Amino acid sequence: MLTLLMTICLFVLIFVGFPIAFCMVVSVGFYLLVKGNTSLLMLPQQMYVAVNSFPISAVPFFLLSGDVMFKCGMTGRLVRFSELLVGWCRGGLALVNIVANMFFAGVSGSAIADCTALGSLMIPAMEEQGYDRDFSAAVTAAASIIGPIIPPSIPMVILGVTLGLPIGTLFLAGVLPGIMLGFGLMIGAYVISRKRKYKKANIKEILTIKEIVERTKDAVLVIVMPLIVVGGIVGGFFTPTEAGAVAAGYSLLVAFTAFRKDFGISDLIDSLESTAIITASVWIIIAAANPFGWVVSIEQIPLHVSHSILSLTQNPVFVMLIIVGILLFVGMFMETIAIILILGPVLYVAAMQVNVDPIYFGLIFVLGTVIGLLTPPLGMCVFVAVRIGNVPLEKVIKEVFPFILIEIVVLVVLVCFPEITLLVPKLVGVY
Repeated sequence: MLTLLMTICLFVLIFVGFPIAFCMVVSVGFYLLVKGNTSLLMLPQQMYVAVNSFPISAVPFFLLSGDVMFKCGMTGRLVRFSELLVGWCRGGLALVNIVANMFFAGVSGSAIADCTALGSLMIPAMEEQGYDRDFSAAVTAAASIIGPIIPPSIPMVILGVTLGLPIGTLFLAGVLPGIMLGFGLMIGAYVISRKRKYKKANIKEILTIKEIVERTKDAVLVIVMPLIVVGGIVGGFFTPTEAGAVAAGYSLLVAFTAFRKDFGISDLIDSLESTAIITASVWIIIAAANPFGWVVSIEQIPLHVSHSILSLTQNPVFVMLIIVGILLFVGMFMETIAIILILGPVLYVAAMQVNVDPIYFGLIFVLGTVIGLLTPPLGMCVFVAVRIGNVPLEKVIKEVFPFILIEIVVLVVLVCFPEITLLVPKLVGVY
């Protein structure tokens, strides 16, 4: 009964509009006060334990590498390279938007970062070429969630730490699903573009050998970064945290050498400041979630939830579909990191009861969670695209709905065929 009251307190505070970290701390404080036999000192102790973690230190490094790459102009260079690949198609700029998101996903590891970086560039460019502004914003928002799926991925780092899963293997598991998401969105964008008779991108003037070589050279400097990160982790050359440091160091090396005209000391200071602010907000949520998870654990809530799910079915695929349904619903009201920290350990127990592969579970969990970045009323990526595009929220929600359906279809396919998720880790020989 007390646990139920704590949970009600949490969701009431969330719906009122308080920050999620505040909601978790207050609800746990309420639990400890009412229970009476546990000191309130347990709250700060559990918060300290959460952030006193070496693997979580990878988060600011990946954030810094993405921000540096953005500030040195790599976003525009990735767009220029993407034009070579898909610009000749009907709705070329919409497809360029999606492909550029797939490439930039290998840098930032964050959906919101991708949406911000590419939205500021692609939404005005698409409007200039005759695309509806609300459609442009919707494509940008929908494609941005590829960011946490294609490695490196900040949500996968946090989930790996929370559940004790190998982060490098999780990264590899995201490669094929991320590509599937990208192609699914490209098919949707192409069909809509043909129906509305959007233009092809004009690329005749960039098809010279010199221009192709120049654009490819610039893009390769970014594309090799995720290969270095994932290859180093899988090969045992460095830990995920050290991989983050390598990514940050590599991005700074590229920025200060190959693109030194576009990146200076003032840009570095701005990147460090931005990284510090975002890292602080993430770590506050992580710190606040740990005591909540501790209470959930001692009250055996994971077992109760597991029994409830398994009373409906013990088929692994159906269990995962139920978990996906829970994630899609909760994602409408909570942010990604909070869902990972609160529901990750709870739903993990149910999945393990029916022998679901842990890596497969982790990938499905992250994808099911990040789709919530598009669904109202929270839908953070939609709000970012709306702000950048300066278009009414309701119009963008209407335009993004077909893309959400595509992403859910891809998610269901991955649930039904676990081999897809595990194919790359097995091919590389790490699983």
